[in-house]
Amino acid sequence: MKQSMAARACVVVAQKCEKREPTPRGCPDVQRITNVITKILRGIYWIEFDEMLADNKEIKFTKADAKDPLVADAMRIYGKSKIKRKSEVYDEDIFRYFVAQPDDEDNETCWIMVFYDVTVFVGSVS
Repeated sequence: MKQSMAARACVVVAQKCEKREPTPRGCPDVQRITNVITKILRGIYWIEFDEMLADNKEIKFTKADAKDPLVADAMRIYGKSKIKRKSEVYDEDIFRYFVAQPDDEDNETCWIMVFYDVTVFVGSVS
């Protein structure tokens, strides 16, 4: 089956995340941040897709600035995806997220998580 343009773009986002460090250089708690973001993403996956994220799924993410082209790429994927979800608005200054699944049959998802309107993580699950 041919992948949609959004699905191919989601793969590119995953590749870009793989090439970057998950957190800024010099950050003292890289492993801790990695663990926390991974747990948050697994929890949101449960909420949005009503199933546990399989252990064999690969989670890739990186910290990005709001003006980072990677965030723009991920938002374009979100806009073009067949399945897209975002966080309910409780207090959007604290935390919000966007998740896109470009194809119905594809298990690839792209994620954007925003903390306090400042800290942004972009990632993918495949």
